[in-house]
Amino acid sequence: MSSERLARFRPLVVSALERAGTSLSEMAGIQIEVTSSSLDLVPLAQVPSSAGSAEAVAVGIYVAMTGQGQGHVLLLMDEPVAQQLAGALLFEEPSGVCITDELPASALAEAGNVSCSAFMNLLGDATGILLEVTPPAVVQDMRGAIVDAIVADVALLGDEALVIGTRFNLISEGESQALDVRFLVIPSPETLEQLLTRANALAVAASERGLKPDDMVVSRLPRSEAKSVTEVRPTATRDAEGLVGRTSR
Repeated sequence: MSSERLARFRPLVVSALERAGTSLSEMAGIQIEVTSSSLDLVPLAQVPSSAGSAEAVAVGIYVAMTGQGQGHVLLLMDEPVAQQLAGALLFEEPSGVCITDELPASALAEAGNVSCSAFMNLLGDATGILLEVTPPAVVQDMRGAIVDAIVADVALLGDEALVIGTRFNLISEGESQALDVRFLVIPSPETLEQLLTRANALAVAASERGLKPDDMVVSRLPRSEAKSVTEVRPTATRDAEGLVGRTSR
């Protein structure tokens, strides 16, 4: 796979990540911004390393990509970060939040649903591919164990994965605080080929019109979504627990 094709896909990914951050900000009532993003095609054996220390305990919010595409989307964060996010959503002190309790787990699941759906909506609308997500599953385990469950499924389809990663900053009272949140998106090989092909066509069309590829993202959206693409589409009926079984509701 050429680096040029990945480069043409990157502007769409960045726009979709920013939309995910904006949706999360609007939901939590706090300012969250994307500070870095990466787009790498790696052997499956290297995917766990993109999630951080394999033995560190983390909280993962997982959804499966469905519709006209297949793949996996995972929000991965340390427990203190999960407590902070859940506390903001529930208007509680983070130190008093227990992630395994039903209410915080439900709040985190909804945060994952909103941000992942926003990401999929923008990416799908820009490429003309219908992308949906399953109901979210929240799991607390070692980072390596959480990611291994996804890698095992991807291994049935190929030996490489496109890993889209990002990190967020929390802006509060004019001060910026880094949030170690990994947003991992791993499409199936077939879905990846579809996305790259459409992204390449979008980049060519943008070049012919003297525009940037991300300018074309908004121009391709329906008018009702051009102003705000944070609407969450109805999720598929198949629950994500089929892949990640150690969940908390």
